[in-house]
Amino acid sequence: MKGYSKPIKVNYKGFENYNWLVRYTDSSGKRRRKFFEKEKDAQLFYELGNIQTANAGIAVAGLPEEDKRAYIDAQKLLEPFGISVLDAIREYVEARERLTPYQKKILDSVKLTEKYCEAVQDSKKCFDAYGEYLDSLRAQNLSPRHINSQESRLSRFMRFFGESTPVMLADPKKIEKWILGLNTYAYKEDKRAGTRRNGEFKKARQETKALTSVKTRNNYRTALLAFFSFCKRKGYVKENPIERVQVIKETPKEPEIFTVSELRNILNYTEAGSDIRAYIAIAAFAGLRLSEAMRLTWNKIDFEDKTIKLDGAITKTSRRRIVKMTDNLTQWLLPYSLKTSTKENVLSSNFEERFKHFKKNNGIIWKHNALRHSSASYYLALIGDEYKTAEQMGHSVQVLKTNYKGLVKEKDAREYFNILPDNMKITPFSEILKARIA
Repeated sequence: MKGYSKPIKVNYKGFENYNWLVRYTDSSGKRRRKFFEKEKDAQLFYELGNIQTANAGIAVAGLPEEDKRAYIDAQKLLEPFGISVLDAIREYVEARERLTPYQKKILDSVKLTEKYCEAVQDSKKCFDAYGEYLDSLRAQNLSPRHINSQESRLSRFMRFFGESTPVMLADPKKIEKWILGLNTYAYKEDKRAGTRRNGEFKKARQETKALTSVKTRNNYRTALLAFFSFCKRKGYVKENPIERVQVIKETPKEPEIFTVSELRNILNYTEAGSDIRAYIAIAAFAGLRLSEAMRLTWNKIDFEDKTIKLDGAITKTSRRRIVKMTDNLTQWLLPYSLKTSTKENVLSSNFEERFKHFKKNNGIIWKHNALRHSSASYYLALIGDEYKTAEQMGHSVQVLKTNYKGLVKEKDAREYFNILPDNMKITPFSEILKARIA
């Protein structure tokens, strides 16, 4: 039998005062016995003997009795963690050294770590918060266009951040670095996937080495700012990390607008009575955003008052806006006048896809947001009133002055708002009503 056996209680004659026995094998291999008066002494001898047997290089035998007991107790405490006393001391010393500059104790740091781990464990996973956020946008009846753009940008962020990562672990520095390094996507034919019904190959999206525009990167920041504001409101994060992400400075860029001849040609490419013609006319002459036009119904267009009523539920600013219809816009929309008694949407389903094909089929080189830009620029030049134009467009006066003032001349504006369907002259609506009554 090697090592030391556990203490046993005995009652031998001649050893009345020594009630505890430990059997062991000495260094020469000879079997030995040792009696003890007290159990604790026998236990100490047993444990110390086994340690000496297992760790021959540790000089424990020569330690004072009190230190022997301390060593044994330390070894017992460390058993569940599977580390030696020496390793534990090394770890302790390193921890103390690293905390010394902050004047913190190890236990204080452990308590903070516990709180952090508990918070992380209870925090909402990023993908779950993302799903809740999109649900909240749909519940607010926001435009599908806005929701889709948020979903697209945030899904890309999910792939970077990790769907199962708690939202509270969002690091502003890492997110800022990610935004600054966002690359564009290119769509290339995937010939391995076979052809579609139209004979074209399916296109796969691939990331390029070219950076996205400054505006695009700021749009990602805006999307994340809204997402984490939602998380903060729900209590998933204590602060919005995107507030510490710098907005990238954009070089002012002059808005793109259509010339009079360009818009006239575009309108005359459209089919009479189509929602595409109605949209282009409304956006070009009344300045409605696509998102507003998508939710506009015909009963909000009043030919008698020559106004378009936009409820707060459909405007970007969530404020009710009354848009004045110019005389030429009234003429463009007259063929649709019978629809104004209905709550039918001005733009039918699948509009954006059809509008995309319309531009492609007619070889139109489209300018970004040019219908609204044109409307604001020409309207301001025509009436010369910044405040009324801002009210018409749903803009701030400052944005109007910065972006649209001086882009076009008044004579061009008069020609712009005189664009009509081919072979048509502007007729006051009052005369049209009289003709109908007659």
